[in-house]
Amino acid sequence: MKRQGLDKAEFRLESARHALDIAGKATKHLEFYKNWSDFLSHLDAIYNCLGQSLGGQSESKIFFDRMIRDRKQDQTLNYFWHARNSDNHGIEKPAEFREGQLKVGGGDPNHNSRVHSVSFSTVPGEEFLSVTPMDDKPVRLEILPPRYDLLPVVDRGVTYQPPTVHQGRRFETDSAIEIGGFALAYFRRKLTDARSLCH
Repeated sequence: MKRQGLDKAEFRLESARHALDIAGKATKHLEFYKNWSDFLSHLDAIYNCLGQSLGGQSESKIFFDRMIRDRKQDQTLNYFWHARNSDNHGIEKPAEFREGQLKVGGGDPNHNSRVHSVSFSTVPGEEFLSVTPMDDKPVRLEILPPRYDLLPVVDRGVTYQPPTVHQGRRFETDSAIEIGGFALAYFRRKLTDARSLCH
């Protein structure tokens, strides 16, 4: 593996991390979509950098072939590959904004599933939340921050659903930022492994 190519792949990984970080803090749709597009492009470029860095080494080729196989077989990596193609060649939006939510009640038998009243204020400096339960059981509160959820993407006429599995591990989120973090962790591990093949 050529060190120069690996250095560039690591630069692209850091650029992808930066773009995902900005997308996660975006307050405007355009800011999210621009950085999400950059994130997808940087992930794709990592493959290109590594593919150009093989240097004729059989170990490097085996390593890269495994990454390409992962991209084809792993639901999350495959989704991002086609999401990048769709972003470049398609017209569908890649994610949808979900407003933040406050869930009150529900959960398990130790918590109230019903409440008598809920009152709150979001006035700066005067924020509060008051929940009156129907009985003496505690009330479960769950705050869901606003987020962008992945949508199906279309690449060459084929629709790819948002992933639910990565590296054999099932997850229950559609959050673009959270799932993007799974991909970053994968590439970080792979680039660490690739360092041992440098010459």
